[in-house]
Amino acid sequence: MFGLNSGNGSGVWGRAVQGGTGVYGENFQTGNGVRGYSAGGDGVMGTSGNADRSAVYAVNIGGGYGLVGRTTSANHPAVWGDNQGTNDGVLGTSAGGAHSGVYGNNTGGGWGVVGRTNSATHAAVWGDQFGGNNGVYGHASNAAASGVYGQNDGTGYGVAGRAGSGTGVLGDSANGIGVVAQSQNATALKVNGKAQFSRSGVAYVVGTSTAPKNWARVTLPITAKSMMTATLQRYGPRRVRTGRRPQCVRGLLHHLPEQGSDHHRRSHRLDGDGEAVMAA
Repeated sequence: MFGLNSGNGSGVWGRAVQGGTGVYGENFQTGNGVRGYSAGGDGVMGTSGNADRSAVYAVNIGGGYGLVGRTTSANHPAVWGDNQGTNDGVLGTSAGGAHSGVYGNNTGGGWGVVGRTNSATHAAVWGDQFGGNNGVYGHASNAAASGVYGQNDGTGYGVAGRAGSGTGVLGDSANGIGVVAQSQNATALKVNGKAQFSRSGVAYVVGTSTAPKNWARVTLPITAKSMMTATLQRYGPRRVRTGRRPQCVRGLLHHLPEQGSDHHRRSHRLDGDGEAVMAA
């Protein structure tokens, strides 16, 4: 069938008043079932007045792509989704457990997926996970980049983490450094609130009037390069000293007198098995 219109009408026109097809094309070989070409307009245009249907619908029963868009343009995308209402421009869904609803791949060295918005209240890229995994996951296998990288050219945060009752940001490494804080010209690490370290704490000299005690022993996993600091927490004529035991590594212990004490700050080498004895 061939149709030609030299004016503004249709070359081929079909109508179906029931549930059939207005125009149907079929090819049992390797050619196209229906093909459209336009020198100045759209090659194929579909229009639908049903809110639950598509203007153009493509299905492939042979295992190939349902719909493909291709262009040689340097200024336009191959597939463009434009929603002039209030919903999404493009929606992708997948039933495959190892695949993505939307997948972006760039073989020319550019970005695989880009998100951009001019909103002051919404993110350019949003990850929402309703299962038990991560909202956003980044992976890298090189030594010069990051799995997730954040950059802020203003005065805000490059990367921010927030949790209601859990950990805001976690840094973990099996053999490297868990967290590195670095600044060229300003403060590298700032803590607002309490700071807790796994190798620090409080030792109490506990005794009674009938069983007095004037020392407390703290066991620490020190090495020859370890530096330890002991600070008296209450005012009084007290001192801090170290006891030593044979066959041990060496550490450096700083004695910090509390305010008002007549003790002077001093430091010396600790010979022991990693145990510091504080005496009151």
